[in-house]
Amino acid sequence: MDNSSGNISINIVNVVYGGHLDFYLNICLPSELSNENLLSLNVSSYCLYVLEKEVSIINQSNSIKRLRETIKTLKIIPIESLGGFSENECRYGRMIRCHNHFIRSSVGSGMIFLSPDMIWADGSFACLKNKYIDNKKKMVVMGINRISKESALPVINQLQTPYKPRELVKFALNHLHIITKSLIWSSPFTNTIPSILLFPVGNSGYILRGFHLHPIFVYPDNNMVYEDTIDGSFVDNAIDDKSLISCITDSDKMCVFEVSSNQHCPGNPTYGRLTVEHVSDWARRGGVNFMHKQFINNRIFIHSSDITNEWDDQINKSNEIVSRVLESI
Repeated sequence: MDNSSGNISINIVNVVYGGHLDFYLNICLPSELSNENLLSLNVSSYCLYVLEKEVSIINQSNSIKRLRETIKTLKIIPIESLGGFSENECRYGRMIRCHNHFIRSSVGSGMIFLSPDMIWADGSFACLKNKYIDNKKKMVVMGINRISKESALPVINQLQTPYKPRELVKFALNHLHIITKSLIWSSPFTNTIPSILLFPVGNSGYILRGFHLHPIFVYPDNNMVYEDTIDGSFVDNAIDDKSLISCITDSDKMCVFEVSSNQHCPGNPTYGRLTVEHVSDWARRGGVNFMHKQFINNRIFIHSSDITNEWDDQINKSNEIVSRVLESI
């Protein structure tokens, strides 16, 4: 199979749900459309799954008009048209149905999975193309953390656009979501879903070690559909040759954060501390699969300045904790 530049059809999916429309149109999508992001890719189609009542608002948006000028085909798909729609459906169930529909309709294409609450640093997609897609990688995963919508949005205009990776990291460090704080090894919080572990280095950033990483790009070997989110069984089964799976390990290459309301708290962050036993117990109860165990071996550097000897202690600490967790599961 040849997936060199110009010989692969790339389809993009985004599911706008849970009140993210305004953020998507005014912050997320403009960051996707910066010069070294989607403009760097040869995108065949952008599939946007939305509620039917929001289609007219979307079509009037200036950022959507620019998106139409940028890509070959924009498909706006009402979520209700997929069948099985319910107003009471949970956000993840709705997203899974949309992703499965997208996967089935994109057979033979490379797929990029985006979310409506993401804010992207410029240059991220140029890196994805030049270092990974052009080098025939079939899956690229990355670690993504959340920042607080209530804290970040009032001051986000202080960031110069297009967003530079280190400036975006510096901004995010001042607005971390409680979910993110609850995954920091040394923090006074704990989380019932410790799928990611964070090891902070002063005010410079942190090392991310993650079981569950986001598959930003996938060129699957099959069109199987899945009952869980795309960071679950999909990453374990979509690619036959696991050597063609790569992980983004440096925020200078690709940098993104999710902006979430403080009311959105999966994992029930509470006061307490993460322990090896707590993480191992969650993993043994079905939290991880084969590829998840490979992913956590990657040290992912999220940093706002150069990586120096100051990082060595936390590199060693993260190695120790991950080693003990893997030995326990």
